[in-house]
Amino acid sequence: QVHSLPAAAECVQVPRVAAAPDFLKTPFLLSRAKPSKAMEWTTDFWRQHHGADGWYFRARSPIFEGDASACAADRLTVEGTTAEYFDYVGVLQKTDPTCKAEHSIAYPRLALHSWTPFVSSARPLFDKHWRDLMPAGLKG
Repeated sequence: QVHSLPAAAECVQVPRVAAAPDFLKTPFLLSRAKPSKAMEWTTDFWRQHHGADGWYFRARSPIFEGDASACAADRLTVEGTTAEYFDYVGVLQKTDPTCKAEHSIAYPRLALHSWTPFVSSARPLFDKHWRDLMPAGLKG
């Protein structure tokens, strides 16, 4: 339950809209994203072009206050390359496509915790396509 998370002050319904409003004052979901270059950035793309990036894979991400008391499995952190992470995601998709809880010991669920390729190895990609990444209706 999201509303029981320590860092969540409140939960509200988030409306779906076709384009971003002129003045952003509340959260919204775009009902349909405009086609963009980012749709081509699959795990194969990231593995091929930025797979050498070293990073951390964490079982619990993001970390919330109170997580220090969580069980050891929730504190699992693995260091590796992004290519290794995407390979692991491929293994999970093949071996446990429905992500059954009883398989989580054999296949821990790890997140590519706070990986920021657009401020490092993929900065030229961002510089070239940042306007295309903006939601419909936003002005850059």
